[in-house]
Amino acid sequence: MYQKDLKALDALELLPRVIHDSNEVNPSFTAFAAELQGPLWAEAPANWLGRVTSRADDALGSVYLVPPYKMKRLMPLMRQMQDYAVIAAGIDFAMLENAAETRPRSAAELSELKSAAGVPFVIAGILDPRDAELAVEAGADAIIACSSLSSVIGGPSLPSLVADIRDAIGDTLLFARGGLRSGSDVLRYLALGADAVVVPGSLNPHRILEEFVQGMRWSGCSSLDEINYDLIFEPMFTD
Repeated sequence: MYQKDLKALDALELLPRVIHDSNEVNPSFTAFAAELQGPLWAEAPANWLGRVTSRADDALGSVYLVPPYKMKRLMPLMRQMQDYAVIAAGIDFAMLENAAETRPRSAAELSELKSAAGVPFVIAGILDPRDAELAVEAGADAIIACSSLSSVIGGPSLPSLVADIRDAIGDTLLFARGGLRSGSDVLRYLALGADAVVVPGSLNPHRILEEFVQGMRWSGCSSLDEINYDLIFEPMFTD
């Protein structure tokens, strides 16, 4: 599903830096009042503080996402979110479990769902910057950008749009959920403008964090604030 993302990431070459004073690296990250070891949110189940899940059994202390069902099903679900003791809840447009029941939602409907949830509201499965802007206008506290639907309609990769999504949503929290293999890929997504990434359930977030810290060290970054597009190598082409 995410092969196009991985190909786009491979085109983003990271420049190693060896002359600097950034030997002490602090990758800590805070979101939804959760203080994490790094900018990683793991797909549950995982032995990790920050988790994203679509399973009610894993919802406690997690970001709980549900498919974009019909409103008559979504509203009761959102009203139950505080009972699940989630740290955030929302809609995931990449979860097309049943085509007859899942569909696009209007900005007004998303605003109603946020009010019903009573917890920080997350809109996931976003790729078009215009959708991202509308999601923020509807009250989204965080966006999870994802290219899953690109496989349905022949759309672009996530890395090609992260910077545009960042421009569209300003300071709103931005997660990248796409092709990911290593800590270097995390560094690439953050260099493009993401605040954090969602680590697939098939990967160990502790290993990814170790690799990410190494990448920060060899990029001359002592904190997350220092990660930006300057880390990306862009060759100079001449005629």
